[in-house]
Parts: sequence; structure tokens; C-alpha cells
Amino acid sequence: MPDGNSLQYHYNTEEQLIGVTNQRGERWQLNRDAVGRLIEERDYWGKARSYHYDEAGYLTQSLNPLGQLLAVTCDKMGRIVSKAPQGQPEKTETYAYNKRGQLILAKNQYSEVTRQYNQVGMLILENQQQQDVTARLEYVYNLSGQLTEQYHQLRHRTQAEGMAFKQALRFEYNELGQLIRQQVDDHAPIEFGFDEIGRLTSQKQSEAVTSTFEYTKAGQLKRQSLHRSGSTHSDSIDYHYDVSGNLVMRSDSRGGTDRYFYDVLGQITRHSNPMGEIHDYVYNANGDRFVEKENPEGQRELTFNDGMQYRLNQAGQLIVREDGERSDRLEWDENECLSGFYRTGERGERYQYHYDALRRRIRKTCIDMRDRVEKITYFIWDGDALTAEVSFSPVATGANAKLDSRFFVYYLNSFEPLVLQCRINHPISPLGLTSVVPFNRGRLASICSKGITSRMDSRERKARS
Repeated sequence: MPDGNSLQYHYNTEEQLIGVTNQRGERWQLNRDAVGRLIEERDYWGKARSYHYDEAGYLTQSLNPLGQLLAVTCDKMGRIVSKAPQGQPEKTETYAYNKRGQLILAKNQYSEVTRQYNQVGMLILENQQQQDVTARLEYVYNLSGQLTEQYHQLRHRTQAEGMAFKQALRFEYNELGQLIRQQVDDHAPIEFGFDEIGRLTSQKQSEAVTSTFEYTKAGQLKRQSLHRSGSTHSDSIDYHYDVSGNLVMRSDSRGGTDRYFYDVLGQITRHSNPMGEIHDYVYNANGDRFVEKENPEGQRELTFNDGMQYRLNQAGQLIVREDGERSDRLEWDENECLSGFYRTGERGERYQYHYDALRRRIRKTCIDMRDRVEKITYFIWDGDALTAEVSFSPVATGANAKLDSRFFVYYLNSFEPLVLQCRINHPISPLGLTSVVPFNRGRLASICSKGITSRMDSRERKARS
């Protein structure tokens, strides 16, 4: 490596990876049986995970460093049909497949997900059923297999059938297969322009707002600008890179200039922000920015340069986070998903989290100091992308008894946000209130609500939060 350290990979005679030795000489060990199956994974700190298989070679159980055993059942094709933590049958997760081998059911105690496909195997419908909330996602394709329409419907149990939150997305492509228009409901479509090698060069969010993008010869984003009709002034962000391609300066016409400095490994060693504040970063041989030790319980304790302290359990899960002003506690379930969070202090709120059988978070419950459920937020997913959420307060009454929902729209086939759509089902407005917020690649561009348009960027959002 450029700094003189080495990272080594180890293989067996069958060219299978069996270990990694890091820059400090610590080894991550992968132990395999005679036919090459992974039977034990031992990390840099000596904590082991083990795996067991049946005679057909299919996984039957796994055991993590906390001693939590997960039983796994596979069908004759090797597909997982159930998973269950030891001694907790109520937490069993089940899966089913069609003749093509595509997933059509994923079910646990909190959620049931069902899927349907067309004759060529493309997803056309997904239903997500959880406590108090149902969701329906529909997909329509053209003859080339491109997504042309997508419909989302989200209904809380307190809503009548005809009052469900709904969203329609439409997509239009050019002859090269590039997306040129993306429309949310009946709002004006967002239009995209590309250069001769397929890079995004323009994004027209409305008749009043257009974004443009310029690139370096190496293909890196050089400038993005926001233009308003009737205005001679444009907001812009310029990006500057070093010979290694690292971003060294980001100059925002509204927000000021950020500068970045790197070591030979490309790690940021210093950052100066528009306020003139300088932050330095120091790394050890492994690239970590903390000092580590192990306590008598076998837990790892990490101390960062800024005084923040982490404590990780034997499975590597963060369970305590502390600094001079706060102390957070985190809890994890048998599937190693975050299940609880609470912060000690004056408010003392607690949060509980639940997941579907695909490990997607579907519910967040806020519990106040009096042990009352203060707010529940439900999440709906399009694949691995969060597509909608709805919040409900069981303790609210009167004008405060409302459902707040938000739909998230992304650049096609990405996790980069394009539009945030907010809907409120309020007692004083049975038809609901709607606002649509386009993003300008990292900055909120505008808010449109009942025909009113205003400007809001990330700094204003922080001031309001």
C-alpha cells in the first residue's frame, strides 16, 4: 500500500478465500469443510460465527458470537423456506416461491409481503400488509421491458377505503432507452437531458426551475447550476479535484466553500468549512479514527478524537454511544437488526423498531416517559428503497389527530432522491393537503403547495428542525 503497510489475502488449494490479514497483523479467519463450505468465521477479535449444513449441502443453522442460534429450512432446490430463532417459534419467518423460483411470499409476525409477476417474470404487483397499515405497489412496463407506470397506495386502518394515500409515477424514454420524463401524479413532469455519452446534463423541474450539470474530461461532476426563469442570477456549486480524483474543493454560491485534504491513501485528513472551522482527522494503520480496547465482558470500547465513545457487544453491534452531553443505548434482535433505542436525559423517549421478513424496517414506535405510545411511523418499500411512510399519534385528539404521509421518489434505478411528496389527512381538510418538494442533487429546490412556491435549501431545513 502507498503508506508502506500491507493487506494480505489467504487462499486454500481450491483457490477459496480462507483469511485476511490486516495492516496490524490481525487475521480474519474463514474455516471451510472438506467440500469448501464455510463452517466458521472468526473475526479480528477472535469472535466466531458458525454454520451447519444438511447432507444436501444446504444451510440448517447459524450461531453468532452471542450464542443466538438461527434455524434455517431449505426446500429441495436449496431455497430458504423458513428461519426461526431457537426457542422462539412465534418469530418464525416463512418464504414461498413460484415455478420460476421467484419470491411470492415473505411473512413474519409483523408483516406479510406477497408478489405477483407477469408471463416474462417481471414484478407487476406487491402487497405489504402490517399491523394497522396496508400498501399496494403496481408496476406497468412497455414492450421493451421498461417501467412506464408505477402506482402506490397506502392506507391506515383509520382511513376509509376511498381516503387512502395514493401516488402515480409515469416514465417516458427516448429511442436510446434513456429516461427523459418522470411525472408525479398530475404535476408537471421532470424532464432530463443527456450528452452524447449518456451523462445527465439538464433537469427541468418546472417551467420556472432548471438544473444543469457540467463534467470534467475525466467524467467527474464539475458544476451544477440552478436557473430560475425571469432571473439573471443562477445558484451554482463548483467541484475541484486533485490528480488522484479526490474532491479538494466544493464552492457553493450560496453556502460558501469547503476544502478537503488527503493522505497518500486518499483518506481525508483535514476539512475546512465555510465558517472557517477546521477539522483534522487522524487514522491508525487500519484506517480507524479511534482508540480501541476490550473490557472484561469481552466488549469492544472505542474512543474517538472528539471524545465520542462507543461500546460494541461480542457480535460487533453498537450498544452504547456516549459523549459529554448525551448517552444512547441500543438493542438488537435475534436477526441482528436494531430493535430498540433510548437516550437518557430529560425527555427519556424510547424507540422500538420492527422489520418484515426481508429485513426492511416497517415500523418505528416512539414511547414517552410515561410509557405511552406517542407516535407510530410505518414504512413502505419498493424493493430496497423506502417509498413511503405514514405517521400516526394514538394519543392525539381533535385537530392534532391527523395522519402524515410522505412519498419518496428517486432517480430511476437508484437510491438518489428526486422528489419528496408530503400528504396530510387532516380532520379540517378531508381531501388532504399536498406538497411536492423536488431535490436538486443534494439540495431541496422548491416547495409547491396549493399553487404556492417558495425556496428552501438544506440550511433552512436545519433551522426549522
